[in-house]
This record gives sequence, C-alpha cells and structure tokens, in this order.
Amino acid sequence: MKLNFNQLKVTRQNTKKLLLKYFAEKQVEIPNGFNNSLFWNFGHMVVVQQLLTFGLSGLEINIEKEIIEIFKKGSNPRENKINISFDKLNELSNELILKTEQFYFEGKFENYTPYTTSYGISLNNIEEAISFNNIHEGLHLGYMMALSKNL
Repeated sequence: MKLNFNQLKVTRQNTKKLLLKYFAEKQVEIPNGFNNSLFWNFGHMVVVQQLLTFGLSGLEINIEKEIIEIFKKGSNPRENKINISFDKLNELSNELILKTEQFYFEGKFENYTPYTTSYGISLNNIEEAISFNNIHEGLHLGYMMALSKNL
C-alpha cells in the first residue's frame, strides 16, 4: 500500500505543478469544448478521494459540505461559484493524503460499503478504493493536461 500512497502523492504534485503554471483567472477558465476547469478538476480529486475512502468507510469526511457540493461528481462549475483559494485547497490536499495514510496504517478503515464506480469498477474494501482513486486522479490529470492546451 505504500506504493499506492506514493503514487497518489506524485499525481497530486504533478497536478499542482500544472495548476501553478497559470494565474487564478486561467485556473478557473472553462475552454470551449470542455465542461470544467483546471481548478475544478483539482478540487474534484480532493473531494472524491475523501468520499471513496472516509465516506464509504463510514468515517467522518474531513471536508466542509459546501466544498463537497462544489466539486463532487456531477457538480457543474458553470453553475456553482468556486469560493475556495488554491492555497486552502492545496492545504486540504496535503493534509488529507497524510490523514488517509495514517488512518490506513493504524487500521481505522474497519468497514467499507461496496460501491460500483461510474468507471465500472466495483470497490469492496479500502484497498480497492485507494487503488482505484489513483486511476481516477490519473484520469483527471490527463484531462487537465488536454484542457491546459486550450487555455
């Protein structure tokens, strides 16, 4: 599992590096032909990681409900005003990876509610959720790379 956490950290570092190439105005811009922005994708990655791990394990989610609403699956950044700074989201990103890793190695993810993702993968335990989350974040990083070429 250490490999999975390391992969997550590297993906998040690459995501932040891509975001920081742009001023805030460009981070939230939605180019023609796209449905969301660089910043929305980053927020979505942070929120979904918490929902797949803490949420489906029945543990307290460590993100405010307002932030979840802005970035959850199916949310629309054209309709929802994003009122969180990069610094705050970055802080959450870093803290939540470490907290997930800590909880995992302390054995706190005792229960898990099975869930089938829209990607078509069934998650039955925390290990599968952590592993799938890396696929999910890699997918969004790739989307962000394509999106950035249109800014």
